[in-house]
Amino acid sequence: MDKIKIVIVEDEAIIALELKTSLEELGYNIPGTAISGKEAINLAEEFKPNIILMDIQLKGQMDGTQAAHEISTLYNIPIIFITAFKDDNTFNLAKSSGAYAFITKPFDMRDVRNAIEITLFKHGNELQLLAQALQEKNTILENSSLEKDRFLATMSHELRTPLNAIIGFSGTLLMKLPGPLNADQERQLKNVKKSAEYLLTIVNDLLDHAKLAVGKVALTFEKVDCRKIIKDAVATISPLAESKNIELNVKIPRKDVMINTDKRALIQIIINLTSNAIKYTDKGEIKIELENHPTDTNKVYIHFTDTGIGIKPEDQTQLFQAFKQIINPGRPIEGTGLGLHLSQKLANLINGQIECVSEYGKGSRFSILLPKNTDI
Repeated sequence: MDKIKIVIVEDEAIIALELKTSLEELGYNIPGTAISGKEAINLAEEFKPNIILMDIQLKGQMDGTQAAHEISTLYNIPIIFITAFKDDNTFNLAKSSGAYAFITKPFDMRDVRNAIEITLFKHGNELQLLAQALQEKNTILENSSLEKDRFLATMSHELRTPLNAIIGFSGTLLMKLPGPLNADQERQLKNVKKSAEYLLTIVNDLLDHAKLAVGKVALTFEKVDCRKIIKDAVATISPLAESKNIELNVKIPRKDVMINTDKRALIQIIINLTSNAIKYTDKGEIKIELENHPTDTNKVYIHFTDTGIGIKPEDQTQLFQAFKQIINPGRPIEGTGLGLHLSQKLANLINGQIECVSEYGKGSRFSILLPKNTDI
């Protein structure tokens, strides 16, 4: 068991030496002594002692009560004052600084030892009570977060049904199956359908976020051809690219690339990363490339390279935070800020990882690294 560490703060060298020698004989570890408040604070930071024995009258501009207050605030180290002052004013100053005990000079080492042991016991109980209180607070916060996520999941599920109905009915009307539409009616219906689709995207993001938070994402690992997964995902997202006249350039090997993964999760990640690239690319192309890892034969990369606006270095550390959206001057803020966060969470669930390399003003490359074989 480690020895109890005690720092001595005493400006009289003889008393400091006496204390140090006596305490070491009693089995305590004295890593350092100080003669000023500033030195005491430095030793507290360096050694993180269990207790500090502090004189009130010290060298320098800072007295013992001021040093004790700062040490207690910064490091939560208990202080025992040893001083020649016995007046009520000094006692009140010591008490207000948060000291655990007050010993007057000349002192008896038995009193010093008793004060040390009582202080250790009292401070240990306080730390235990504090840890218990923090645990209770954390439990309350976790339960509150779970309730919030359950609420989001329920509400998102309830909202999807009417939104899908709106999209379906407006699509039927736009097909002119019930009858002809004039130009104004057609324009208004297109706006309704577009707005409903946008809202459905937001609701789906919130629902996925809530499911991940409460651990309700069911995964089914199976052997799949990664090339086919990419083709299916690109077929789903290609209309969005076409609407912006952006070319999707897919490069995949001729031979099968078999991996053991959850098909639905991987498709969602590919759609999210491609959609994100489309959103921040105004012209040019987006390359989607599947390749084997250059050194690890059990891993593959899927790269998503765009010619968009790129990401500033200071923003790249926040890319995968929930509800975080990168603000770019002159561009509207769209979506929930959950796409990349959800993609990284899903990637982790299938034992993958998403990486990003970006140069502001030139474009970005997001890559998902996946194992070919996964232990289920």
